[in-house]
This record gives sequence, structure tokens and C-alpha cells, in this order.
Amino acid sequence: MLRWIQREEPAAYAQAAVVGHPSTFLLHRLTGRFAIDHAAAQTTGLFAYRGEPRWLPEAAEAMDVALEKLPEPVDAVAAAGTLTATAATALGLEPELPVSAGANDSSCAAFALAILEPGRLGFLLGTTNAVVTAVDGPRFGPEFVMRRSIVPGQWLAVGATATGGASMDWLLRLLDIATGDPAEMDGLVGDRRIERDSPFFLPHLAGERSPLWDPAARGTLHGLNLATDRRALLLAGIEGNAFALREVLEAMRDRFGQPANEALVTGSQARGVRFMQALADVTKLRLRVAEMADAAPLGAALLGRVAAGECAVEDLRAATVPVATVVEPTAGAGASYDERFARYREIYEVLHSDFTLRQVTDGQSRCIHSLPLEAVGGVGWDVVHVHV
Repeated sequence: MLRWIQREEPAAYAQAAVVGHPSTFLLHRLTGRFAIDHAAAQTTGLFAYRGEPRWLPEAAEAMDVALEKLPEPVDAVAAAGTLTATAATALGLEPELPVSAGANDSSCAAFALAILEPGRLGFLLGTTNAVVTAVDGPRFGPEFVMRRSIVPGQWLAVGATATGGASMDWLLRLLDIATGDPAEMDGLVGDRRIERDSPFFLPHLAGERSPLWDPAARGTLHGLNLATDRRALLLAGIEGNAFALREVLEAMRDRFGQPANEALVTGSQARGVRFMQALADVTKLRLRVAEMADAAPLGAALLGRVAAGECAVEDLRAATVPVATVVEPTAGAGASYDERFARYREIYEVLHSDFTLRQVTDGQSRCIHSLPLEAVGGVGWDVVHVHV
């Protein structure tokens, strides 16, 4: 984005006193100080990955960015400033309140879920889905994004898919289903079960991020027949998103070793009984579903408490996250899901060259193999293979 601004809006860039994230601007409005938290600074590509948190002059020079334009990097758990009188009046708060520089959504969610020790694991479910775990020191690889943790000196490995809830929303629109409520979707699926010949869904509707990093990947419905109905496709969507998370999880196991045998889960999809059971069965993990629907705002609030001196990070390490439900893997389900997961990966591998070819030829192609898709109206389930 910074290079784009330099290229497309050179006058605006030249006039800018500070180049930062939206949080930099917001912090300045609240405190009068320009600053940026370490994890956000790292996303610029101009920040040190090893050693003391700092801007790298050589990286800034290579990007033709003046160091004096960059905001001061600060710890998210420290007060970056205090609320000005003007901001306090506008917000109806007391002036001089300590203000944190904040952090990104996955970092705040991990903080709220107390993923502060290596081996603790979390699933963050939303528009996109992610697996997060804490690691000691940056352990780089092609599969994940490594971020400086909110906890000084520690790192987060974040494996985020390109879609999650977004792919389910797309599928619901395709099927002309108005609701996105997980409980109502559970009702639509009913007691239908995944069978050996059930259709597959590859949820790569916007390419794929971790662990494939394949911008050419496309969403795929595979294995449809005349008996395929809406419930079968909803189940395929549930299973496909669980498989995408298992793919991230297996890459983490390969790089970091076996994580804990359980994971904390938060997000809107965590309210879906069928999706939670499928995720537990596919990953073979006990899932502790947090009471909070969205952990990121709570993590941001906890940052404020720490920055205000009301508690310390150490107080949160052993914190017990309030859990609404615990979902155990279904006995005996693992073997059948192992077989289907292997087929899921094979489908991607077989189609990968086709994905790449279509990106090269026109960059925007979408195709439907076989007969026209008339699924939006809920009729015409005669499509053999859909490639989006």
C-alpha cells in the first residue's frame, strides 16, 4: 500500500508528515502522539524481525521511505499516551486516561484467549478463519505469518485462510437461503451426515492464504450428482472449511511439533453445533468454545487494562477463559475424515495447474464445467463440477 501511495499519490505522500496505520491516526487524535504498535509496524516490511523492535534504516532506504515519516514504535501493553482534554470531552471520559496503541484483531483475540504460552492453540472464526499459536522467537517458514506478540519478546504464528464465513455466506446466497445464523443452518442440515460419496467444497473463493499461498486457487464444488440437494451442499461447506483449518493445523504441526490436544475457539461460526462437531472430528481436537462471540474487542479492552496499570500480563497467563461448551471428537469419526481429507487435497492438486493456467490466460476467469448452474433458484442439480 505504501508503494502504491508513493506511485499513485506522490503529492500526498510528499506532504504527509507521518506514514502509519489507521491506529496511528486514531492514537494521535486521542493523545496527540504519533505511534504504532510493534505488530502493526512489522507489517510494513520496514521493521526488524529479530533483536530489539526498531525500524530498519536499510529497509526504509530501499523503499525510499524517510525514517522521520515513520511513527514511533511502542509496546501495545504500555501506555502510548494519555487522553487529551479535547478527546475526553468528545468521548465523555476523564482526561489523562492512559491509552494503548492497540493491536490487530488476531493479536487481540489471542490475548483474550490467553494464548500467551507456546503450545496453546486457538481457532478464530469469522469472515476469514485462522489458527494461532504462541512460539518462542520468530520461526519463519512459507506457511504462516509470524507476528510479534502483544507479550514482549514472544511471537504469534498466524495461519489465516482467505475465506471462512465469507465462503459460507456465498454458499447460502447460491442456495437462496436468507439466514446466516448458525443455529438456523443447523436446523436446515438436520441429521444429515457426510457419506463416502458426499460432495466436496474447496472454499478458495478468493485464492488461498495459509498454508498454500496460492492467489490462483478457486472455489470448487466437486462430486455433484442428481441426488445432491441443499443439505448436502451445506454439509460440504461445513466440511470444506474444517478441512481448510486442518490444512493449516497440519502445517503448524510439521513446523512447530504437536500442539496441545485442545483448542480454544471464538467467532460467529463457533455458535454452529454442526460446524464445531465437524471441526473437532476433522482436527481430532477437543474444542473449548469461548463464551465471547468475538474475542478481539475483549483483547483490546484487556490491553487498556494493562496499559492503565490495573493488571499485568503475568496475571493473564494463567487466566481461564470462560467456556460455553466443550466439544469432543466423535469416536471413530477420524478415519473416515482422514480419507476424505486426503481426497480434498488431491482435488486441489489436480486442479492446481488449471487454476494457474486460467490466471495466466485472463486473470479473471470463472468457469462452470458441464451443464449450466441453475442452483440459485434451488433447481437444476445436474451440475457435475463447479469451478468458481
